Amino acid sequence: MDRRAYLGLVGVTVASVAGCTTRRETETPQPTPQSPIPPTSTPRLDEYERINVVDDLGCDPSGNEPCESKLRNALADGVALEFPSGSYRFGGRLDIADLTDVALVGDGDVSLVPPEGFNSIIVDVGQTDKFFMRGIDIDITAADTTAGVRVICRDSFFIEDVEFVGRGTHPDDRVVHAMLLGLTNSSGRGTIRNFRALQGSAIGHYKNGDGRAGISIGPWNKGNIRIEDCRLEEFGNNGVYGSRTSGNVEVVGGVFRNNNVASIRISGNGSFVAGATIEVDLDDYSGPLTQLDSQFNTRGVAIEQGPTEKPPGVEIRDCNITIESTPRSKGGVYIFPTGRTVTIRNTKIEVNADNVPAVYRSVLEPQGQYEPAEAPHWIKLENVEITGRSRGAAAVILYDAPESVIRNCTIEQTGENRDGVFLTDSFSTLIDGGSVTTTRYPLVVEVDRQTGADACLLEFGAIPVVRKSTGSGGSFQSGSTVMIEETEYLVDGSGVTGYDGCLVTTDFPVVDGDNTVAITGTSDGQLEWLRFVVQ
Repeated sequence: MDRRAYLGLVGVTVASVAGCTTRRETETPQPTPQSPIPPTSTPRLDEYERINVVDDLGCDPSGNEPCESKLRNALADGVALEFPSGSYRFGGRLDIADLTDVALVGDGDVSLVPPEGFNSIIVDVGQTDKFFMRGIDIDITAADTTAGVRVICRDSFFIEDVEFVGRGTHPDDRVVHAMLLGLTNSSGRGTIRNFRALQGSAIGHYKNGDGRAGISIGPWNKGNIRIEDCRLEEFGNNGVYGSRTSGNVEVVGGVFRNNNVASIRISGNGSFVAGATIEVDLDDYSGPLTQLDSQFNTRGVAIEQGPTEKPPGVEIRDCNITIESTPRSKGGVYIFPTGRTVTIRNTKIEVNADNVPAVYRSVLEPQGQYEPAEAPHWIKLENVEITGRSRGAAAVILYDAPESVIRNCTIEQTGENRDGVFLTDSFSTLIDGGSVTTTRYPLVVEVDRQTGADACLLEFGAIPVVRKSTGSGGSFQSGSTVMIEETEYLVDGSGVTGYDGCLVTTDFPVVDGDNTVAITGTSDGQLEWLRFVVQ
């Protein structure tokens, strides 16, 4: 099979990779178990000196007069500034720095209003030990107006019940992120809970990496940040951008819809997504559809770490991921070249957009200025259910992912010309139980002419239920021709076997041209596989 043609469906050019990996001697490496951090309790206001910003400071709740200077003068250690219901106009940035513990708390319907045309940080917290913010919205409904909140503390922060109201677009080439979060101490712990932005920006406004993200957690963060029960939609530059930090990012629950690049982007041991709902459906998007150029790509969860040094072991569990309608997506779960190992378990992935994989491990080639991450690169799927009517490509595409595992998974693809699992240079991948039902080839493995004769191409534990749901049934007769994309292949009659252990290169003599092993069904409890040779 011409993998360039195959992978071209999902927008990547692939160079040929030769290699040799022998049969596995040990079990697939496991990610280091993570001890979940107990939920952070909400700070108690009775621990603060409470100051009413209207009664005590004279702030205008009608929004006519700017009040940030009055707030700034009242800031002190152990103070909670309380905002009664109202709109509070800001003429510029409220800086909060060099304090031990401070709070901003809304009592009722409270919003901060930046000046029209604003595109900067409206609340900036730095060089502060602890920070607490609750019940305060940011009103960015004015034309060409947006704002951000930056909280970079030493030890802890707690942000709860904050919403950006209005669409965060601006004509500038660089647009401020909604939330920039970090902890400068590695022992630091931060929580953002019930943060909402339903019109984050515009889905195509990536702006060469300078578009607006929902929550940005970068190299400035050393601690652990939990994102809990948040709802982020329609950002042009990632819903959660938390992949390039040495600290941990935990996404727990929440809804993430129609975000560009990825709804959630994380990396490495200690970071995970659990219980989240992630959706892409541009038929249900009414925002601007401008700047939909090559930088437009609506992935669900993306794994990568750029230049960040972080051990492998990111996890995705108990999630629901749906790719319904989009002109371009590289997958429900996409692993960049700089991404390392990923475990996905107890998760449902439904893909109805054509030529979009549910899980896609990219080829190990340079990612912009960054070289691919060091091994290991395996992908582990456990109790994952993959469904949908997507046509073309495959449900699971793994490049350069040796010793991957697909265990007790259900893959059911009803769209035309859809494969189940497609493997290239992913030696010793283990398929253990489960079922794969597709309209074309349930399991496909490329055989490289330069691969060693004893290389384990594919290994089986419990034999999965494998079947082709339409056409001629489970197997293809010798001498017949089949189409893989736009290339016609001849079925080689020597390719049928019932071996159920490790499929090795010598099971299928190498010949000139591309070689593709397709496992098409089961017969009398044994697998049927065929080798396709270019005609």
